[in-house]
Amino acid sequence: MESLDYAARHARGISAIARLLAYWWSRSDLSYDKFSAVMDWAYRERSPLDKTTMSRLRNEKAVMGAGLRHLDAMAEGNRAIWCWHCKGSEIAIQTYGPFSSWGVEQEWLEKAAWLPKADDDSQPLELGDFAALLLGRLDLPYVNAAMVSPGQAIQINDQLPDFLDRLAAERKWGPREAVNAFLAAYPGTDRARQHRLKGLILGEQRLSATELEGELAALAEMVRRIRDLKAYGPAELRSELSSGNRSDL
Repeated sequence: MESLDYAARHARGISAIARLLAYWWSRSDLSYDKFSAVMDWAYRERSPLDKTTMSRLRNEKAVMGAGLRHLDAMAEGNRAIWCWHCKGSEIAIQTYGPFSSWGVEQEWLEKAAWLPKADDDSQPLELGDFAALLLGRLDLPYVNAAMVSPGQAIQINDQLPDFLDRLAAERKWGPREAVNAFLAAYPGTDRARQHRLKGLILGEQRLSATELEGELAALAEMVRRIRDLKAYGPAELRSELSSGNRSDL
């Protein structure tokens, strides 16, 4: 990481936390209410990450008000979700208690995503990692890969319909079959997001830079499932969209 003064590092850290929350929430495919309930279960009390706070912290200006308790709640929630997925539901319940006591459903925990460390993707981000990120002392490649500038958003919006058309043509799918196949492979179950995806497929919908940052991981996962690949992420998707001719996507 390049050497920056405190103000510059903190400004970058504020932006990084906002992007991380957008990435985390979109990967989890849960409403704010459901995601907040999962955080309460993990925190074993009402966490500071309620619906209003989650929405506010995704705004870079609001992240300046993020304190240690917010970071602690993020870390505890992330570890609990990791525990559920990697250690098993029995150990997670033994550690954090019955999830139903917080109005959480098992399906929500299955959908909830956890955030790995930058140098060990088998372990979750901890409190120190969240603090280092806010202070601009940590980079997370999987979040950086999802960053989209306004100019890049224009390019991606221009290229995505053609890319999806090619993907469908390779499989000899007709228009209706392609829409159904893409929707089936798309990891998001929220109806609004699925409707937006249908618009993207048909070339009738354009996404802002912020919306694309939240959708690139889901779109990449959709492509991975269609191609039955072991690994494929936002970086690979952007590389394909650029057709190998540019490295700025």
